[in-house]
Amino acid sequence: MGGAAVDAYVDTWITEIRDVTDQARRIRELVAVGQLDAAAGALPVERPYPLSAEMSAVIG
Repeated sequence: MGGAAVDAYVDTWITEIRDVTDQARRIRELVAVGQLDAAAGALPVERPYPLSAEMSAVIG
């Protein structure tokens, strides 16, 4: 990345930074003891990145 993309990334595209260390540790503990359903439930909800129809067509 370079030029305008760096500026957009820093100033616009990044919307939140959170420390997820405690959450990751908890998930690791759940996996270690075999509680995979609980570990999966502790993961953050993933949201699809919104793409225009044109961009979706380009990347498939």
